[in-house]
Amino acid sequence: MSLKSYISSLFGKGQKPGETPRISSSSGADRPIEVLLTQPDGKILVGGKFTTLREQTHVGIGRLNSNGTLDTDFSSDIDGSVRLISLQGDEKILIGEIPQKGFARISRLNNDGTRDPQFSSVGPIIEFRSIAIRNDGSILIAGTTWQWSGPDGSRALVATPLASDLSHLVLLNADGTLEDSYRLRNQGVWIYEPDHDLVPVANMVGIKPINAIAVQADGKILLGGCFASLGNQKRKNFGRLNSDGSVDMDFEANANDYVRVICLQNDGKILVGGTFTKLQGQKCKHICRLNPDGKPDHSFYGEISELVHAISVQNDGKILVQTQLGLMRLHSNGVADESFKQPKFKGGHLNAFSTQQDGKIVIGGTFTKVNDLKCERIARLNYDGMVDTSFV
Repeated sequence: MSLKSYISSLFGKGQKPGETPRISSSSGADRPIEVLLTQPDGKILVGGKFTTLREQTHVGIGRLNSNGTLDTDFSSDIDGSVRLISLQGDEKILIGEIPQKGFARISRLNNDGTRDPQFSSVGPIIEFRSIAIRNDGSILIAGTTWQWSGPDGSRALVATPLASDLSHLVLLNADGTLEDSYRLRNQGVWIYEPDHDLVPVANMVGIKPINAIAVQADGKILLGGCFASLGNQKRKNFGRLNSDGSVDMDFEANANDYVRVICLQNDGKILVGGTFTKLQGQKCKHICRLNPDGKPDHSFYGEISELVHAISVQNDGKILVQTQLGLMRLHSNGVADESFKQPKFKGGHLNAFSTQQDGKIVIGGTFTKVNDLKCERIARLNYDGMVDTSFV
């Protein structure tokens, strides 16, 4: 081996002595990554505003193998950005996409990335915030100003009559068609459907929408955001619906400010994050845990100084929390886990993370360095929070 080759092997492709080492020789993404999702087989779906992923053309969405290499069996014709990704039980991939031209919409891809022609188009959408899959495969979506297109060419406008910035909830069948039997008997926001009268959907206030949806094991639906009531019942920023869409009268857990995320634990307990400092009458700083019935869990002592953006529970029960400043981890009782080394981001910030079965954490965003290691908007952390340099 020549001296030049030897030096290259030490520092990586395209690097010179004295340069900051790269996590790997292959590129991440050329533009921001906004959403990550780990599939049951360990492969990682990546969505965002990028046009290349691992130095190959992938617009808006791509997929990596569990070791970080590009999955060349996945190819999509998306021509814009992807903001939401969710999996249905049959491994079909639901996405919230924003084409380069036109309005946003909800679409479905097959497992190889090709579009599923059996799924009805849902759009245009001014903005979407959250998506959840029910046990029967039906789809709950929170967003603003919808128009649904049926396979027979019929169209249904789902819009707000009061102001375009008010938000609401829509239920679709597993194939993307509107669920006719499901109605949220509320006020202020309406669904317009062919051959149907105006149907009220939700009463939201301000410009902040429903941001979080979570479906419990019994089919009941948790909602978080910025609203004053659900139906004729006062529910401030947090509430629960029965599986038929009616307000759950036995569940009342109001928050004094914005709810951003809801995460269900395997034991049914409910983690809630946002900007609030009080939930269900209990003082808590931006994060709280409730029992399945909505009563405060007094065994949880979590307290976070920044706005909480996302929450995920690892296999051992520890809790990962994405804040305005980055990523931290709590023990199962909410106390900060000091063994987790919080990553430091440079050149940008963290937008999304996804946990893997082995406890490692894939992260994505706008950053170009993590802990002074060069990367391009995607990296992986070991269980302890340190950068995994084996992630190609």
